[in-house]
Amino acid sequence: MRERMHVGVVLVAAGRGMRMGGVDKGALALRGRSALSYALSAVAPVAQKIVVVVAADRVATWETTRAAEEWPPQTEIVAGGAVRQESVRIGLAALGTRGACDIVVIHDGARPLATTAMVRACIEAAHRDGAAILAVPVTDTIKRVCDGRIVETPERASLWAAQTPQAFRWQLLHDAFEWADKRGAAPTTDEAGLVEAYGQSVVVVRGDRTNIKITEPEDLVVADALLRARMEQTGA
Repeated sequence: MRERMHVGVVLVAAGRGMRMGGVDKGALALRGRSALSYALSAVAPVAQKIVVVVAADRVATWETTRAAEEWPPQTEIVAGGAVRQESVRIGLAALGTRGACDIVVIHDGARPLATTAMVRACIEAAHRDGAAILAVPVTDTIKRVCDGRIVETPERASLWAAQTPQAFRWQLLHDAFEWADKRGAAPTTDEAGLVEAYGQSVVVVRGDRTNIKITEPEDLVVADALLRARMEQTGA
């Protein structure tokens, strides 16, 4: 990675976790630490500033967790919005105005198994091409369903499952948000979708199937097992 490249990170953790029974997924305990702290550890070595976006009614709780877990000093906690896109926009604003960073990394607080190597690869691709995401090829046959009936079976060879981190040149992401505001565009489920709608191509960096997102209760069990195996392998 270029030494003069300034990287800002928005760590998104403002969701309500409805499929987890309404719990704060980032706060779920994994081997004695919050799930979010693992995501933070992955991005911290490459970031000059990290903005953790959490639910407004959880800011004080997360400030306590931050002190207990001794988060990196370049970390700031801010209150998010009602939807993901709003939360990311708040995080982007908290990173600073034009010139504050060259590359913006967006990462899910509920993805505790991303590695710094994954983050670096995404940053390098974004620096080169403007926008990049981690993704993995789909291995299951996918069905598009409407009212309980299959209406289409897309060709699997061209399908990839998007992950985070996702990385963008600061100016590109800023301009995409401005464009969406002026058009009144509907919120997207990830920032790559917003940038695509804006008209910019997004490159794919091969991710890893272990980089799971904790969405449902069984995901926590899988994440714990994967972390245990990683720690045994590295001796951490």
